[in-house]
Amino acid sequence: SPPPPSPPPPSPPPPSPPPSPPSPPPSPPSPPAPPFPPPAPSVYRFIFDQIRYPYKDSVQLAEVRLYGPNDPQFERPLPVAFVTDAGGTGPSPNKREFPDQVIDGDDSTKWLRDGIVSGGPCELTFTLPSPFYVEAYSFTTANDNEGRDPTHWRFGYVDIDGSFVQLSETTQHVPPTGFHQSRQTSYGIFYVVMPPPAPAPPPRPRLPPGIGDLSGRAFSTIEFHFTAVRGFLGVAAPDNGISLAEIVLRNRAGSFIQVSRATVSGGQSPFGEGPTNLIDAVLTNKWFEPRTPTPANPVIVRLQFPDALLGTYEFFTAEQQKRDPISWTVYAVEPSLTGESDVLFLLSGATNVLPPTGEGSRGESYGDTGFFTSPPPPPGATVPSPPPGVLAPSLPPGSAYPPPPPDPPFAPPGLVAVPVGDVFEFQFTGVRAATNGISLAEILLLDSRGTRVPAFEAVVFDQQAEDSPDGEGPENVVDSLITTQWVDLRTPTLELPVRVRIFLTRVQHIDSYTFWPAFTNPERDPKSWRFGVVRGAGGGAGGRRLSEDQWGGTFFQLTTEVDQTPPYGTYGSTSDRPVPPAPPPPPLPPPS
Repeated sequence: SPPPPSPPPPSPPPPSPPPSPPSPPPSPPSPPAPPFPPPAPSVYRFIFDQIRYPYKDSVQLAEVRLYGPNDPQFERPLPVAFVTDAGGTGPSPNKREFPDQVIDGDDSTKWLRDGIVSGGPCELTFTLPSPFYVEAYSFTTANDNEGRDPTHWRFGYVDIDGSFVQLSETTQHVPPTGFHQSRQTSYGIFYVVMPPPAPAPPPRPRLPPGIGDLSGRAFSTIEFHFTAVRGFLGVAAPDNGISLAEIVLRNRAGSFIQVSRATVSGGQSPFGEGPTNLIDAVLTNKWFEPRTPTPANPVIVRLQFPDALLGTYEFFTAEQQKRDPISWTVYAVEPSLTGESDVLFLLSGATNVLPPTGEGSRGESYGDTGFFTSPPPPPGATVPSPPPGVLAPSLPPGSAYPPPPPDPPFAPPGLVAVPVGDVFEFQFTGVRAATNGISLAEILLLDSRGTRVPAFEAVVFDQQAEDSPDGEGPENVVDSLITTQWVDLRTPTLELPVRVRIFLTRVQHIDSYTFWPAFTNPERDPKSWRFGVVRGAGGGAGGRRLSEDQWGGTFFQLTTEVDQTPPYGTYGSTSDRPVPPAPPPPPLPPPS
């Protein structure tokens, strides 16, 4: 028989599977979901603590508007379901002055609540139709009685348990000021959570070194910083206030300075007792400011007037002795010289002055006080008066200011020169150093009252473009800014002076002049020069100025100064040189 079949060969073992990749690390747990924001409140509350004049004892507003977070221009006030009030001594007896008046959209209606001083803080509570976040709010003043404007308040919401949760507080706020301008006027926007305050402005710059003797400088603005009042038995209460009937200024010649404007920083004067009463020449009117001045929080009175050389000032008392100022500091002001802040120049001060006292002392003068007095007197002493013979008599009660003295007449031909004209010239012949050029901040021409004469242009003879750096041309000496300067890189000499011609807006008599040195390089300060009047020039008030390479007219020298250095004084313009009159204008062309 055939042999049995052979068994099949064994199958090869299956291949080993490839190794598995390592398993990834376990994922971290998911972060917890952010918490839900707290539910928006639906009830908000203002708590009013103080008003402008506490003796009014009532608080009032015309409108209150609440704004949500989706209204960046604050144009859509949130709807309010109803408004309630509480606190003080009770609601207004006038039914037209209830709390719902602040949401009626009518600035001529108002809400009023009595007794904010005698009965405690007053509340104004707003209930919204549904919960909503409030981001900002605004107030509108009522139609009358600025003394009831709120100045200190708290804002927050009413929690579900009825407690008040404060979100912000506003203190010592100055509402819109000036009776007719401030009524039915918005306070502006207040944020519920106030943004961080802006950085404090830089301190007002003080007088730069080398600027000179201020008694020879013309100013148009001064400030009195009152720091203390007499009080009752020597004690000034916080609501004592300060008051005066009049402030009179005189220039260096003793003539009255016509003050055009009086203002008080942050003033809160009642209607009819504002700072304009200080300059109305009526001693029966008064200025009253309810804030009591202290050294930390002075009451600042600013007076503005045409440029003048300052001589003296005089205070007149008002009706209540306790409000008489006894300590103050006086500053001259160069407004907005840097374009950002004013420059204050400390002139003088007085401490613990004894005002007029006793019967008949109201409406009386403190006496004339020099703007440039020595250090403040000891306690109880009055400020010393300037030397006799310099000052004009005090202003009689109720009288008007006398007119200033007239300018000297024009000089007749061939006689002693009186510098009268509309074009004047300085010929600078020397500076402190011999190789650095010349510079000045300002050239001031002054009339017989010590008032700066306005000039509309200054040019430099034979000046090339490369002689003055950009922005430092001669126009800077007549721009009324001591922070700008004129620089000419040519160094003047006696043989080759640097000539600056000043063009006035009209024909004027020039009594004196002075310079403000530049602040950058004292080696460029002029030390020698000639000054004179120009006759027959084709410019100034007489017409169109000739081009700089065709200077018209003739220079007539009036004075010469040599070896002068800052601080510059005031230099007179008189001379014994005859100056001919200006030539007559050319005849008009015949009609065509």
